Amino acid sequence: ILVVDNGADSRGVFRPERYDGMGDARVGHNVPGRGLGRRDLEWLLSGSDVVLTVEGFYGERCIGMAAERGIRRVVYANPELFPGMYRDLAERGVLSVLAPTEWEAQRLGRYVLLPMPIARDRIRYRARSGPARTFLHVAAPAFHDRQGTEIVRQALLVYDGPEIEVLLAGAPEIHGLHDPVRMGHACVVPIGSVRDYWERWETGDVLLLPRRYGGLSLVAQEALAA
Repeated sequence: ILVVDNGADSRGVFRPERYDGMGDARVGHNVPGRGLGRRDLEWLLSGSDVVLTVEGFYGERCIGMAAERGIRRVVYANPELFPGMYRDLAERGVLSVLAPTEWEAQRLGRYVLLPMPIARDRIRYRARSGPARTFLHVAAPAFHDRQGTEIVRQALLVYDGPEIEVLLAGAPEIHGLHDPVRMGHACVVPIGSVRDYWERWETGDVLLLPRRYGGLSLVAQEALAA
């Protein structure tokens, strides 16, 4: 397992220790404009039959080096960020493409459907009953308000139902709030980050998620598991 450190371009905290106990694992460094270093790739490809990556290969060097060694190249695709070059390579048989859902799969060319699993051993299911009063929205900084935080804000300004509490997760620089605030019939409460993502689902009754992304929303799937 090559755990890729994107350095200053990383979102959130780099947590390579999550891969402890999973066999051979090594931290590799992705340099913008250059990709992964040859030494890291030599280590990854040595003795491998298949190299699997999510979304991209961190530069073209990995594809070429794997091809030279007869190692199968597989990319788990995000249709919204799928390079045309990858589609061309897939059509030529150079890459194999996996897709999490069939949403926007026409962008991928040839692909195999492989749903993304969820760690249900880490996310605790909580049965709920009665009216929902606590709503959770998880803001994200990437790709033009990926989670629809502005849509949630506009909806709360016109919401005219029973009093509710809205928990707003994510760093303040993402959603703009440091302290609780009233928005119509809602009390909006910014909440802090969690150490491990599965802790996020210990609170709230309903997830507010007015946008989907890539046909695959881990936030939505994790909420369902909880």
